[in-house]
Amino acid sequence: MSTREDTLAVVRGYHAGWSSGRFADAFAALSEELKIEVPINEYPTKASFTEAVARFAGVVSTVTLLTELANDRDAMLLYDMEVHGLGPLRVAEHFTVEDGKITRIRQIHDTAALRGAGAQPGRGDGLGPAPEPITAADLTRRIRLHASADRVFTALATADGVRSWWTDRISGTAGLGGVLRLEFAGLDEHIDLRLDELRPGTAVVWTCLEHTELAEWNGTRIMFSLTAAGQSGCVLDFRHVGLTPIRDCYEDCTVGWDHFLASLATYVEHGRGTPFGRIKSLPRR
Repeated sequence: MSTREDTLAVVRGYHAGWSSGRFADAFAALSEELKIEVPINEYPTKASFTEAVARFAGVVSTVTLLTELANDRDAMLLYDMEVHGLGPLRVAEHFTVEDGKITRIRQIHDTAALRGAGAQPGRGDGLGPAPEPITAADLTRRIRLHASADRVFTALATADGVRSWWTDRISGTAGLGGVLRLEFAGLDEHIDLRLDELRPGTAVVWTCLEHTELAEWNGTRIMFSLTAAGQSGCVLDFRHVGLTPIRDCYEDCTVGWDHFLASLATYVEHGRGTPFGRIKSLPRR
């Protein structure tokens, strides 16, 4: 029979996990039949909720636990968060724990700041500010590849894959909610990309958390959609959401993306790309 301490241990593990970026540890505490009740969004499945948590955690700078209450089945945490673009947010979170797993989460918090930042009921993308909207002006490319969708997915979703076609200096954590840091030999800059969607053989979505040289990238999303074509090929649809002609960097970034998408193609088709570490530089106007 569960005790108060058993219940608290499960809830503390979940809270400590997501707030420190250890998503695998956090999400292991959640039941597959998880029920979610939050003020704004709707999450019909555990997967939809965990994806949103991983996204939102990327804009949370600090989490301060204020108090906790529990019995042998229920627990409540009260905590403050500092959220990039929103400021402070206080959350009361109630949990139901059964057989060592969290089966229900109910959040209570002020929604005024979230709605002001663009969060909308049912949007299902976490509590953070609204992402860059998809528009017809976003930079897009469609490429027919003589490689399987699974091979292309691996090149986009793993550190070793990205290292083989974009830059050979990659660090960080691959996996849903993980952040990869891209650095470039001879340049004093880096790009931090959070992996927000990973659907094997189908889609990869990154969010740019920080580009130290091109701040216009910050908050943009880089989307790759894959469709099988023929016996061993696929079609890659690329979209850099938020990279539009009104951006000062648009022309230079178009040159860069055309090079690196070609590098991706040669890597998945022939096993050798041309990442930054193997070229001197790309032109900058």
